[in-house]
Amino acid sequence: MARNSLRVLASLSSSGPGRRFSFHEFLDGGLPKFDRKELQGGNRGSNPRRDANLEEAYFYTHTTGHKPRVISLQRARFLFRYCFVLPPHDTNLPMTTHETQSSGAGRKILGGFALIFIVVGLYWGLIKAPPDAYQGDVQRIMYLHVPTILTAYLSYFIVFIGSCLYLWKRDPRDDALAYSAAEIGVLLTGLTLVEGSIWGKPTWGVWWTWDARLTLTAILFLIFVGYLMLRSLIEEESRAAVAGAVLGIIGCLDIPIIHMAVYWWRTLHQAPSILRPDKLPWENIQWPLLIPLLINLAAFILLYFYLLSLRFRLGDVRQEIRKLKLGRIG
Repeated sequence: MARNSLRVLASLSSSGPGRRFSFHEFLDGGLPKFDRKELQGGNRGSNPRRDANLEEAYFYTHTTGHKPRVISLQRARFLFRYCFVLPPHDTNLPMTTHETQSSGAGRKILGGFALIFIVVGLYWGLIKAPPDAYQGDVQRIMYLHVPTILTAYLSYFIVFIGSCLYLWKRDPRDDALAYSAAEIGVLLTGLTLVEGSIWGKPTWGVWWTWDARLTLTAILFLIFVGYLMLRSLIEEESRAAVAGAVLGIIGCLDIPIIHMAVYWWRTLHQAPSILRPDKLPWENIQWPLLIPLLINLAAFILLYFYLLSLRFRLGDVRQEIRKLKLGRIG
């Protein structure tokens, strides 16, 4: 695999006007943007492998709004896995440059708001907010822990909706949405377990205990790690989507059990800070502590949708590449 990737990358540095750059320059700086006229000009045909790679670079640039950048051989293998997917003289781009720039601008605005909220929320929670009366400064990890798990719940809710819609309509975009949300949900759940262990050590005296809520959260994490493994192991796309949708729906049923575990069983874990069935948030937490918590929750939600839009767009690009590849084979 590595040898084939090296051959593909090395072929990019072959002869051609304006395209002479070394292998290390490629890994460090990425490919330059290409003009469509150059790809359709008289230089085509002398090196089919190079032409296919250039078409792939052009396709990537004009569908994502960025030039492809590769910082490792592993990413290089991923980027050029589909070297021979585009027709020789017509790229049939799925999105115009204007549409790409519009979606890219909206994504940048969303990312900018997320960054602002994160900076304000972390400053307010870690520095400005008063310490807790009982736990002291240890309680400040709440400003990360609570938004992380609530955003993970949101992500798995989107997995549930996307999976149900896919089983109903068989629309690949619904499956792509569920798959994208599941990947981010796994990341957030893993961070939740780490943050909870850091908070639990000074509070409970142990890094981990088989508490009902902790154990159920770990099970949720393992279910969706299995979801991702299942999707990667099944080669047929439709079968993988159906199996993933079923497992995703089953996994989401664990979330209400996690949330109510502190009421159904005797646990070390405290009751929910925000989503309590018996109290409103401002009745449970004083405003000086609640305001930075809500700001950080908004920041995590904005960051989540920013990451989801990036991952969903990547899924769209993969789907278009797959369609073009199948169209050429057919």
